[in-house]
Amino acid sequence: MTRPGTPSSETTPDHLRGLWLHWRDWHRYRDGGTHASQIAKPHWLALPRPEHLLALRELDAQLSAHFHRHTAPLQLALWHPDAGWQRIFVVAGGWPRQIPLPPRASDGVRPPTPGV
Repeated sequence: MTRPGTPSSETTPDHLRGLWLHWRDWHRYRDGGTHASQIAKPHWLALPRPEHLLALRELDAQLSAHFHRHTAPLQLALWHPDAGWQRIFVVAGGWPRQIPLPPRASDGVRPPTPGV
């Protein structure tokens, strides 16, 4: 499953765009000529240096280990000589998860009292 992002009106027309991809679909998406790197959240806006890029086969093991232990999304920067840069968020199979909202007073349930 891929989803195109919707840029804000203030975004420049040539900004890098990304896709959302479920982990289960990764093997169908990847291309043998592409190299990639995981990008940690504090560095999401910066592209990796070329020496930090891995062949996608090497990245597979890292992604597999991550999604067997965690459900947090990972951002990847992919580089292909013919297509240039692309960003992808790879997410766990159950994503997106929803946080339950607190009960409403109209439901007949009193919300918890803060500090109690």
